[in-house]
Amino acid sequence: MEEVIKADIFFFVTTVAVVLSAAVFIVALVYLVMILRALKRLTDRVEAKADEISDDIDDLRAGVRAKARAAERVTSAFSAAQVARRITNLFREKRREPTQRRSAEDDDRPSRDLYEAR
Repeated sequence: MEEVIKADIFFFVTTVAVVLSAAVFIVALVYLVMILRALKRLTDRVEAKADEISDDIDDLRAGVRAKARAAERVTSAFSAAQVARRITNLFREKRREPTQRRSAEDDDRPSRDLYEAR
């Protein structure tokens, strides 16, 4: 009979240990689920912010391209004006009479009296 009591005590202790182990395991699973849900919310927020940043970068690139095109138009207009000015200066140089010479003080700019006479 003593063995039956020992067996009952063993089964009772084993049952309590299994129940306590199961409770600890369930609590750990609940915390794990809570952590995973928080991680999911965090990754959703990060993904949304990454999409916003991507859209902002696309807008920034479009703005930079537009400004670059505008700057290119301005630069090309200035360079076209410089080309036109150089061409007109070439024709002005050809119009001068080769026998007339300019004075030393007029060396850096064309003589006005030559242009006014024509």
